[in-house]
Amino acid sequence: MKTKLATPILIVCALLLAIGNGTGVYEHLFGLPKMLSTVTSLNETIHSTTSQPQKFWIPLHAMIFITLILSMVMNWKNEGRKKLILTVFISYLYISIVSIVFAKMLFTFPDITDAGEFAKQTHRWILLSWHRPLIGLAGAILLMIAISRPALTSSKSS
Repeated sequence: MKTKLATPILIVCALLLAIGNGTGVYEHLFGLPKMLSTVTSLNETIHSTTSQPQKFWIPLHAMIFITLILSMVMNWKNEGRKKLILTVFISYLYISIVSIVFAKMLFTFPDITDAGEFAKQTHRWILLSWHRPLIGLAGAILLMIAISRPALTSSKSS
């Protein structure tokens, strides 16, 4: 049973990671620049009940982590897949920790009173934040490579 589910779980994980990356790139291109254009737009976004990104990101991160862990467990004996999945897991753990730090920084921006300083800080934040979706994209590619590697077959038929 474990070997039969190894590839489907890995495919689901790759799809979830690709969804997260696509959404992250879209958010970085269109959502973040608009949200961080002024203190007022940032406050409106933070306090809006209709636009709460955590309702999307927290469940998505949880599903990615669950499928990554399941993929590691189910492919642990498969040397061709194990290193790739482990690399993605470590990089995704890094992305998640850094994302928490970046999210907390958003709440410090409304305290900046100078418009020029606000623009400088938010622009820097967006530039530094770009590494997260790029690392995630590399992770999705690594998972696709792992999927292309042959799955182990059950040896119970001998």
